[in-house]
Amino acid sequence: MGLQIRRVSKVRVIATLIAVFALVAQPIHSFLSVQIAHAQSTDVAVVTNEVDLLNAAADKTVRTISVKSNILVSQKIVFSGRNVYIDGNGNKITFSGDATGWGGNYVIQAYKNLVTIKNLSITGGDAAIYANGATVKAEGFVDLTGNEFGGVEVSQGAGVVSPASFNAGDAIIRNNSEVSTKPTVWIDRVSTADATVSGAFTKTTHIGLDQSQFYLKEANADIAAVNTTTNETFATVQNAIDDPETLDGHTIRLAKNITLPSKSIRVTKNVTIDGDNKTVSTQFNRGEGGVSNAGFVVLKSGTAIKNVTIEGDGTGTNAAHGIVLDKSLNNVVLTDIVVKNNAAGVIVNSSAATIKNIKTINNTWYGINVDGKYGPAQLTIKGVNSHTESAPIYVDDRTTVKVIDDDTQYVKKAVPSKPAADYYVYDNDAPLVTLTAPVANSSHKGAVDIKATIEDANLSHYYLTVSNRVDSSAAWTTHKAVQVSREAFTNEVIYTVPASVTGEIRVKLEARDKAGNKNDTLSVKTLNFVIDKTAPTVMINDTTIVNKQLSFTIFGTDNLSGIKKVGVNIYNQSNTGNPLKKIGTQAEGLPARQLVYSGQVSNIDLSDLPDGVYTIRAAIRDYAENLTYATKQIVVDSTKPTVTITSASRNADGTYTISGTGEQGAPVTVKVNGSSLESIAPDEDGKWTAKTAKLNDGLYEVVASSVNGLGNEGTSDVFKFTATTPAAPEVTAPVDGSTGSGLSEGGLTLLPSVASLATTISTPPTRSFLGVPVDDLVANNETQQASIAESPEILGARDVKNNVAAVSGPVTATESGWKLFGLAWYWWLVALAAIASIWWFIAAWRRRKSEDQPSFLG
Repeated sequence: MGLQIRRVSKVRVIATLIAVFALVAQPIHSFLSVQIAHAQSTDVAVVTNEVDLLNAAADKTVRTISVKSNILVSQKIVFSGRNVYIDGNGNKITFSGDATGWGGNYVIQAYKNLVTIKNLSITGGDAAIYANGATVKAEGFVDLTGNEFGGVEVSQGAGVVSPASFNAGDAIIRNNSEVSTKPTVWIDRVSTADATVSGAFTKTTHIGLDQSQFYLKEANADIAAVNTTTNETFATVQNAIDDPETLDGHTIRLAKNITLPSKSIRVTKNVTIDGDNKTVSTQFNRGEGGVSNAGFVVLKSGTAIKNVTIEGDGTGTNAAHGIVLDKSLNNVVLTDIVVKNNAAGVIVNSSAATIKNIKTINNTWYGINVDGKYGPAQLTIKGVNSHTESAPIYVDDRTTVKVIDDDTQYVKKAVPSKPAADYYVYDNDAPLVTLTAPVANSSHKGAVDIKATIEDANLSHYYLTVSNRVDSSAAWTTHKAVQVSREAFTNEVIYTVPASVTGEIRVKLEARDKAGNKNDTLSVKTLNFVIDKTAPTVMINDTTIVNKQLSFTIFGTDNLSGIKKVGVNIYNQSNTGNPLKKIGTQAEGLPARQLVYSGQVSNIDLSDLPDGVYTIRAAIRDYAENLTYATKQIVVDSTKPTVTITSASRNADGTYTISGTGEQGAPVTVKVNGSSLESIAPDEDGKWTAKTAKLNDGLYEVVASSVNGLGNEGTSDVFKFTATTPAAPEVTAPVDGSTGSGLSEGGLTLLPSVASLATTISTPPTRSFLGVPVDDLVANNETQQASIAESPEILGARDVKNNVAAVSGPVTATESGWKLFGLAWYWWLVALAAIASIWWFIAAWRRRKSEDQPSFLG
C-alpha cells in the first residue's frame, strides 16, 4: 500500500508540472516573438571604417551606431531623417583633407533631428559638429579639440525653421584648442533666435552682429564689455552699444583695458558706460566729422560715462581728444574721469553737461573746453578735481557759455588776446595756516594773545576754537568758538585769552578758501599752552650738621606748569640782606610740566661761618614765573662736648668697669686699646659706665669720645690702668679639724669649714644591706662614692671684694669606719644578730617537736 501511494504521488507531481508548463509556455513564446520582432525592426550598426560609417548614416533603419575603432573620413557624415544614437566607445573620428580657411567641412552634421553623441573625439574639420536645425546632445565625454574654427556650430541654416541647439548637459566637454575667436560652441546669427546652447560654459560673447560665442574658459573669451542689464558679453565696446538688445538706460561695463587703433567709440544710445577703472587708449589722430575725433564721441542726451581713463598717444595738437560731446545734448554726466595726453581732455560742444571728480593731465589744449559755437553751452563742475594744464577750463565765448562752479573751486580769469574768452584756474591749494604766538607748550600767568598768519589767494573764512581744562585728566571745556570771514593776513592777533581762564589751553585754527579747499596738515593747526597763577610749594627737610658740614633735602611741588628752577642760599637769622653763604642753583631747565622735585644738598662747608643761628632759604620758580620760598633755621655751634674717664675697676669675672662723665644727649664711645665698646648714653647726671670683656693681665689705655647733636666731637684724655689677677690666699685650719664661725684677716674672710692640706674628710658611710643600698631605696654605693670624688675646690677663701681662692692641692674624701667585703662593721653586727635569732628559733622548734612526740621505747 505504501508503495502504491508513493507511485500515485509521483504521477501527481508530473501532471502538475505539465499543467504549469502548458499555462506559461504560450505567454513566453508570445513575449519572445515580440522582442525578436522589435530587435529586427531597430538596427544597430557596428562600424570600424569610413564605409561602414557612411552606410550606417545613410541607412534610415539604423538608429544606434557603435564605433569600434578610430576612423579616418574624407567627407562630412550627415545624419538626417531619424534620431541617431552614436556611441564612440572612446574612439576618434578624424576628418582629413580640410583646406585652410572656411570650407564648411563639418565632421558630423545633424539635420533637423536629435543626435546623441557619447564618448567620442571629433577632430580635423572646420568644425566638429553642425547642429543644422537639429538638437545635438552630449553624453559621457565629447572631445572637440583640433578643429579649425571651433567645436560646434548651432544654427537653423537657410530655409530651416526648426530650432537648433546644443545641450552639453552633464557631459564632459573638452576643447584644448579653444582660443579667442575659436570658441567651443557658437551660434550663427544668420539664424533666428531659435538657437540655444546649454551646459558648463563659463562665458559668452557677441562677435560683431553675426555670432554668439561660447567658451569653456573665461580667459579665452577675451571679453571687452558686458551689458550688465542683459548679462550679455561682447568682444568690443562698440558691439555692446550697437547690439539690438542693448536699450536706452542699460549699463555697459568695460571688462578689460581697451585699445582703439583707428576709430572712436560712438555712444549712440543714452546708456551708462562704466569703465570699472579700466583705460581706453587711442592710437589715432583727430579726423574729420567725428569719425576718429576722440576716444568717446557722445551722440545721445542722457549718456553717462564714469570710472574710466581716456589716454591719448601724446603726439601733440593732432592727437585725438578724450571725450567729445556732440551738439545740442542735454543731461550728459561724466563722473570720476581721468583724461590725459589728449588734445583736449573733454570738449562740450553747445551742450549741457555735468562733470564731477575729474582729473585732467598733460592735455595739450585744455583740461575742459566749453564751446558755444553752435549754440549755448553749459558746464556744471563739481566734486574734487585736479588739473595740470595752465587753462583747466577754457571758454571760447562767455556770452554763450555758462560755467557753474557750485563748490567755488575755480577762479575765472580773462584771456588778453581773446576779449570774449575766459579761462578758469582750478584752486586746489589749501590755505596755509601758521599759529605764530604764543610758543607751543609755553606757560603764562596772565592774559595771552593768540597770533596767526593765513596764506591763501582765495581765503573765505577761518574757525577758531579755544578750550581749557584744569589738569591733564579732565575733559576739555570750550571757552571760545567763532567763525570769521577774512582775506589773507599775516601775524595778526585773532584773540586774547583772559587771565581768568586758567589751566591747560588748547587753540585750534582752521581755514578754508572759497574753493572749499582744506588740508588737515596745512589748513588746520593746534597748539597748547598754560595759564598758571598758582605758586609752587617747597619744604626743607632732614637738616643735619656734622663737623660743620651741612646736609638737607628740598622737596617741591607745582600744580600745573611745572618746576623750572630750584635755588638755595644761607642768610642771617632774620633772613634779610645778602646771602652769607651762596649754595646756588640746584636744578634748572627741568622738563615742562614736571610737577614734583626732590633733591639732596650735601656737605655744605660751614667752617667759614662763626657760631650762631642762620636761615636756609630755598626758592622754586615754575614755568609760569610763579616764585615761592621756604626757610629753615640752623645753628652753627663748634663747641665740643666734654667727656672724662674717672675709673677702671676689676670685676670678679676678670672684666673691668670703666666709669666717666659726659653730656646728656651726646652718646659716648669707649675704646680700650683701640677696640670700641658698645656706645652708651650718659644719664641725667652725665654719668656713664662701660664694661669690658675679660682682660688679660697687662697695661691698658682707654679713650672716650662723644658727639653732640650739632655733630661736634669731644675726646677724653687717655686713661691708663693695669689689669692684674689677684693671688689666691693660703688658708689653714687647726690640726684637730675643728671649725669655727670664721675669722677675718688682711681683708680675707675664712670660710666656715676648713681643713689642712691632705686632711681626710669623713662622710657618712654608705648604708646597704647585703650589698644592696637602702638609702631612699634608690641610692647605691657607686653613686655615693662618685659624689665625694676628689675636688680642687673643696676648701677655699673669699675676700671682701668677693674674690675666691681655692686651697691648693686635692682633698681626698673617704668614708669613716672599717669594712669587710664592702660592708661596714655595724652591718656585720646586725647580720650576726639576725643569724643568732634564726638559730634560736630553729633550736626552739626542734626542742618543742621532740617534747611532743613519745619515745619509741616507751
